[in-house]
Amino acid sequence: MHVDLEPERVRRAVIEGFEDQPVVYGVRGGVAEHYGVEPEVERPLTLDHVAMALAA
Repeated sequence: MHVDLEPERVRRAVIEGFEDQPVVYGVRGGVAEHYGVEPEVERPLTLDHVAMALAA
């Protein structure tokens, strides 16, 4: 797995075996406000995915 960093705190995770379907993380809501960014597209936080995995 590797993570590519992009502008506006966007991260694109590429997982071995799923290279054609990268997982895109970003910022939204209060986190975007905290970092002082206004993303063009609000994307899920890495924390969102961790919370969903724990809830499953």
